[in-house]
Amino acid sequence: MYTELNISYIRNELARTPIIYSRGETLYHLGGYALVDFDPSTLRYQYSFNGTYGEYEVVLQAVEINGEAHLASSCSCPYPHGGCKHIVAAHLDLSRRLQNADFPEYQGVEELLDPEAETELGSIGVLTPEEIRETAEASRYDRAVQETLTLIPGDLFKGQHTVRNEQYQEYTVTIYDADEVHGHCTCPDFASNNLGLCKHLAFAHAELKKKRGTIGKTRRDPFPFIHLTWNSRIRKPVCFYEVIEDDGIRSQVEGLFTAPLKTGADSEYEQRLCIYTRESIMPLYELFTKASLSPDGSPLVFDDRLIGQMSRIFSLQELERIARDYSFDYSFLKTTLYPYQKEGVEFAAFRDSSLIADEMGLGKTLQAITTAVIKKQALGFTKVLIVSPASLKSQWEHEIGRFTDEQALVISGPREERKRKYLEEPAFFKITNYEAVLRDISTIEEWDPDFVILDEAQRIKNFETKTHRAINRIPRKHSLVITGTPLENRLEDLYSIMEFSSPELLTPLWAFAATHYRISRTKKNKIVGYRNLDIIHDKLKPILIRRTKREVFESLPEITENNFYLPLHPKQEEIHQGCMSSLRRLVMKKFLTPMDVRILQKTLLRARMVCDSTFLVDKKTNFSPKLAELSSILSEEVVGNGRKAVIFTEWTTMTHLVGRVLEAQGIRFVEFSGKVPVEKRQRLIDEFMEDPECLVFLSTDAGGVGLNLQNCDLLINVELPWNPAKLNQRIGRIHRIGQTSEKINVINLLSRNSIEERILASLSMKQDLFNAVIDGTADAVDFSREEQNRFLEQVRAMFTDDTEIGVPEDPEEFPEEELSPAETIEQETEELQVDLEAEESIPLQEEPAAAAASEGAASHTESIGSPEPAAAEAPSIGYDQLEAVLNQGLSFLNTLTAAATGKELFSADDDRKHVEIDREHGEVVLRFKL
Repeated sequence: MYTELNISYIRNELARTPIIYSRGETLYHLGGYALVDFDPSTLRYQYSFNGTYGEYEVVLQAVEINGEAHLASSCSCPYPHGGCKHIVAAHLDLSRRLQNADFPEYQGVEELLDPEAETELGSIGVLTPEEIRETAEASRYDRAVQETLTLIPGDLFKGQHTVRNEQYQEYTVTIYDADEVHGHCTCPDFASNNLGLCKHLAFAHAELKKKRGTIGKTRRDPFPFIHLTWNSRIRKPVCFYEVIEDDGIRSQVEGLFTAPLKTGADSEYEQRLCIYTRESIMPLYELFTKASLSPDGSPLVFDDRLIGQMSRIFSLQELERIARDYSFDYSFLKTTLYPYQKEGVEFAAFRDSSLIADEMGLGKTLQAITTAVIKKQALGFTKVLIVSPASLKSQWEHEIGRFTDEQALVISGPREERKRKYLEEPAFFKITNYEAVLRDISTIEEWDPDFVILDEAQRIKNFETKTHRAINRIPRKHSLVITGTPLENRLEDLYSIMEFSSPELLTPLWAFAATHYRISRTKKNKIVGYRNLDIIHDKLKPILIRRTKREVFESLPEITENNFYLPLHPKQEEIHQGCMSSLRRLVMKKFLTPMDVRILQKTLLRARMVCDSTFLVDKKTNFSPKLAELSSILSEEVVGNGRKAVIFTEWTTMTHLVGRVLEAQGIRFVEFSGKVPVEKRQRLIDEFMEDPECLVFLSTDAGGVGLNLQNCDLLINVELPWNPAKLNQRIGRIHRIGQTSEKINVINLLSRNSIEERILASLSMKQDLFNAVIDGTADAVDFSREEQNRFLEQVRAMFTDDTEIGVPEDPEEFPEEELSPAETIEQETEELQVDLEAEESIPLQEEPAAAAASEGAASHTESIGSPEPAAAEAPSIGYDQLEAVLNQGLSFLNTLTAAATGKELFSADDDRKHVEIDREHGEVVLRFKL
């Protein structure tokens, strides 16, 4: 590639000033220009720009200087110096085109790269791009032999035939040449692999050549029609023919398809496969219309994919026209967008595919909802499908109702109920989760959504899974991907997302690997490094927008608060439902005795605790989706971005469980609670403040007052305190004293269909709700009649909603499989590999019923850094018997320790009681000396 097309050169040397470069880059992204002429013999590129006072012409011409190829440039605009914004935009455009192999002289991906650098690859034990291409081609020939395929031959060797696979899917294969494997296939792999080859084409050619008696004759027979198809590599229509008997048709075809696909090729076949040379698709469409209306048939055969691409081009042109005339009006929103959020909406509103990759906490959900409503207003869209993790479906429904008047419906229930909701319910937004798409893909195809939003799209980062293939099958006119981590651990993660969002942008896989991977020559498919990442960055610019908190600092609200709604585990639901049933009976009593109020307090506390983990109430099991979600947040924000965070929870036992999650991820932290001696507290604070390796401050509400933790801007509440004052105290630890900026991010973990949702709603309406209860003192039983009635009415208000709390969801709902921190780390450290022999697009096959049942089963995290669940309930024994058993055990340990070490745990003349049992609360104290 020319030195002059290097981005650094364009920015620092070609552009007259940094401002000129910025203007040229903006002009490049906005369009307003066209490549009007290209001469392959002289490598001359002519651009036309729409200028302020007319059209300007930019010419880029290949020249030789001291034996090296360079690019000279000129512009007809009145700018008095070289390196104007038009020249900058033309260089950026040509750089993009050549990187994408959009011109005939660049046939292989190996020619896009520095030849000297590529030569070095083989010498350092890494596959060259040509070897990667050969591997991809060889795999197609191998599959043609190994797989069960059936040929249904046509009338002639050269022409159309049908190939059927073992799933009885049929593809049309068109043979162009009798001697070599040249032709076309309608299968998805041929459409996207840019090899001009697939297993069906190789198989059909080999089978036809076995009929040796026809070879001599077919060599003399001309190709029977004029074949017009779409070439995904150059992204242009191409045409193959041998003879055109009709002079009128010949002049039309030769007027549109004049440039050979590969200049200077020895093969006569290559000279006859020509590319479309017009900027507008309209002349080709007119030719297609005439051929379709011909009463006697036409020798012109248009491939279905070409017809689809022509339709898409017209749609994009219409989209551009609507965008020019549209005036954005956000009055339908029940909130005010920040400037950067408006920028994101306006970026995505009139693109058929886009990706908003803002950092977590910048309001991607609101931007997506607003974009969908804009598309409804401007484009007439009526059906929006949101695919999110199962734990976020209710949050999407809540946010849609909070910010707009649009209807939203969560897809759940048995199969027939889900189908009815898709096909019959009128809601504008329909919300499902990734696993459910695999079960419902046929219904979704029948429903045919206009706009598809993928939330947390890194869930499809493995492009070999059935879920990924099902997601790619979703029909859509437009799509929007929102994720804060489009690239998590591997470059393949991004490739997988883009395969949904913009399939042609980074495909095919072999070319992506040849351009960006260093693949070991000795270890099959092992990736040992990445390269040319700037090319990916430039390719993504037209469809991706990403803002960090640092970039939009001034636009951020003072506090950005995010509520993460998580499902209860069935065991949590069982305990929670029992608590709520008891509460319901109590609050419906006309009068409450002091004992009733005390029981009410304890039951409310138990219901709240079980929302965090079952371990807090039974000490035997640890079912906790909150810990799984917390692990994910820590992985992204703390491990991935190196941010310091404060984690608050009300219960010391919960700090123990959270501590295990932190240890599993290798995150250094300090733990702060009321049990920490006063003299040690400042030492912990100093360690968190001054040690860059200490990333988390884990605290109970003992750390909610008197602390100054201004060196971080992320706060995670494992649960919300009922007293708003306590919540404000938590936020105040990082919000006020010494904070360089008062912009912070607060994340609240809330259990769905639980008392936490009702408490959150109550807190938003009345700031002083439940103050008396949360004080945690025995004075609660001494409420005055007025206070008791006030408190009772507040609790009763939680049960007036028609929605039942804690009712288990339908068993056919599909919760996501959660990974423990250990499993996540293990996945991240696996060897990076890429399957160079894989086909580019594989049809989704129905899985066996057993596998479906397995994947559909509920699977939540348990035992995250905690004791294993008990196998059975321990038998109940009396306190006297328990005290006797413990005394015997201590006596045995004392004898054993004395024999082993020469020292006793306690002496025989020690008259202190070594076992003490609080018979009211069941607490046991053992006293001995270590």
